[in-house]
Amino acid sequence: MTAELSPLDIAEQVISTFPPPGEPEENDNAYVDWIQIMAEKGQSPNTIYVYAQTVSDFLRFIKKPISQINEADIRAYSRHLQEQGKAPYTVQNYLTRVGIFLKAMGNPINVYRFAPKSKFRVPEYLTPEEVKKFIDAIDESILDGDEPDPELAIMRFKALFTLLPDTGLRVSEACNLRKVDVDFSERLITVVKGKRNKYRKVPVSKGTLELIQKYWGMRKDKLPFAFEYKGRKLDRMSVWRFTREIAHKAGIDKVTRTHGENIHL
Repeated sequence: MTAELSPLDIAEQVISTFPPPGEPEENDNAYVDWIQIMAEKGQSPNTIYVYAQTVSDFLRFIKKPISQINEADIRAYSRHLQEQGKAPYTVQNYLTRVGIFLKAMGNPINVYRFAPKSKFRVPEYLTPEEVKKFIDAIDESILDGDEPDPELAIMRFKALFTLLPDTGLRVSEACNLRKVDVDFSERLITVVKGKRNKYRKVPVSKGTLELIQKYWGMRKDKLPFAFEYKGRKLDRMSVWRFTREIAHKAGIDKVTRTHGENIHL
């Protein structure tokens, strides 16, 4: 989806991907109206997609009018998610989205009391030696078979996975980083619209900048973003996929993430 799409276009694409539950009819109407309202309020397409996926799944599971949904239904859905193997934190997120939807539809049921408790896990960071091992594992064997320029792709990931531990950027911040945000003379990166929509300056090492400069020198595209992927902006789901591939090849099993954003290298 692109930024040029109108709210109606966004809503139609979301509903096409995650269609209404089908029964009862009043739930279908409420679901469609809610998706359209979210789009009209300017919610990002990604946010709408996530909410639509959760709410569609919930309504298909419950199969009863929204006004009649009660605590027993929420408890059953929470148990259903846990039986699917979803982690406590994931179940909490699902129930939060369900609760927001139900409240918007006039059923302010307290869903949070049925969320499982999750244990806080301190992320395991890689040692400098493990980071080097991770970077060294980036070669042609971890690339997609249809990668148009393997040498460029290898340099892309070496630059990216050197930048992340060097600066502490979130994956989404690195993906959204623009070339103009990198100041080689001052050795600073400007993170635009980071967490809570604030701007911040992040120092970056000379070695990382040299890798980025070498990578940019190999590129032939005209994209304004610091990192490309097959002719388009690199996305965080691709980053996670390659993170797992590289970690597996390097024999490292403690590459983890927090808030779905940080790679703890």
